[in-house]
Amino acid sequence: MDALLEFRNDLDIAGPSGSIRLEAPLPGPLVIVSGGTGGAQAWSLIDTLTKAPPDWPVGFLWCADDEPSLYLGDELQAMRLPWLHFEFVVDASRSADNRSMARLRELAPGFSSLLGPIAGNGNDIPKPQLLLAGSPGFVYAATDVLLSAGVQTEQMRSDVYGYAPRT
Repeated sequence: MDALLEFRNDLDIAGPSGSIRLEAPLPGPLVIVSGGTGGAQAWSLIDTLTKAPPDWPVGFLWCADDEPSLYLGDELQAMRLPWLHFEFVVDASRSADNRSMARLRELAPGFSSLLGPIAGNGNDIPKPQLLLAGSPGFVYAATDVLLSAGVQTEQMRSDVYGYAPRT
């Protein structure tokens, strides 16, 4: 960098891209599905929710290539938040049948095993919102799994949809 600046060349620097907005307070259950570094976005949201705990449960499925990639897993477990239910899945393969996508496929019909028990009868409980976080490859693979499992497009949110749209 010093060499570039010494010759007065232009140096373009770009920060993170994308944005995601969720209603506050949460209008219903929330499911966060993150791949790898998408855990940072999820962690930020969970940290924000600790300041005003939601009335609805939040489920978090964190998919990673290896155990060290779950870099905040121990802290998350230590928080013991009554409204947060989470699972970690480790599988480095990139196939549609990897353990992360298989687990997402299993959870998709209602997400009840990830969200835990929800008070009220089935008619009173809104469909969960889904926040998908991670690389475009992960987000679109998860999107395809969820759509094929019957999850509605309007339930899903991701900053990837804005900064890396499918063509």
